[in-house]
Amino acid sequence: MLLYCNTGSLSAQAGFALRVAGYENVRILQGGFAEWKAKGGMDAAEKATAAVKH
Repeated sequence: MLLYCNTGSLSAQAGFALRVAGYENVRILQGGFAEWKAKGGMDAAEKATAAVKH
């Protein structure tokens, strides 16, 4: 299960509650949606590999 919110703080709290409830496969988008979007969102992987060209 992937959890996210705008900043990451509420999803972290929800993730903790789910783990306490017995869920094991819980992942949290660190930094939230805003940080993910600022880093390039869906294009982040392409941008990261394009910057390494030698």
